[in-house]
Amino acid sequence: MILALVILAACNNEVAPVEKTSDSKTEEKAPASLRKEKETTTTNANVSAATIAVIDMGSYIFRVHEIVRFAPDEMQSKMMKWNDAEKDYYIIDGSIENKTSEVQDPGRDMLAAYFQLGDGSVFKSLLRGASILASYNVINKNKYPQQQYDMIWGSKFPADGKARSHIFGLEVPEGVTIKGIGFYQKNAAKNKYIDFK
Repeated sequence: MILALVILAACNNEVAPVEKTSDSKTEEKAPASLRKEKETTTTNANVSAATIAVIDMGSYIFRVHEIVRFAPDEMQSKMMKWNDAEKDYYIIDGSIENKTSEVQDPGRDMLAAYFQLGDGSVFKSLLRGASILASYNVINKNKYPQQQYDMIWGSKFPADGKARSHIFGLEVPEGVTIKGIGFYQKNAAKNKYIDFK
């Protein structure tokens, strides 16, 4: 019986009530202001910077701002079995701007991304690209808040929201250029493609 009471007390998830003093009121307001600051940072990213590609996806605008060359360090190359002598690695810096007053699902479209290469081939291994992007972020300090990346890949992009992040990682044969980006390569009705400037 005592053991059962101890277990019930340990499993109780309720938080003890906090006395309302003048100090606790100040503490309660701080997290709310931090949440507001975090929300502002997340939904109002600067998407007006120079671009090399812009695609109107209907309810939102997808922009590519730059392509960053990534040279993995020796440890990462060994661990991920990458050969920097045979492959080049790139990070795509992009953004989304929701043109509507409705929540959007850009994550579905991001899964359908493909990159046309200068040798005529196509890169669309987003799982492989995710490991390249993760490795890039390990070596380089994140330029953008994680929340912006999560919004771009999520299913609930805020109404009238904006987000910018390093979105994709690419692995291409040594010396081959990346010509452009598209979505839904095998779906003629939804296919959208643009060459980089």
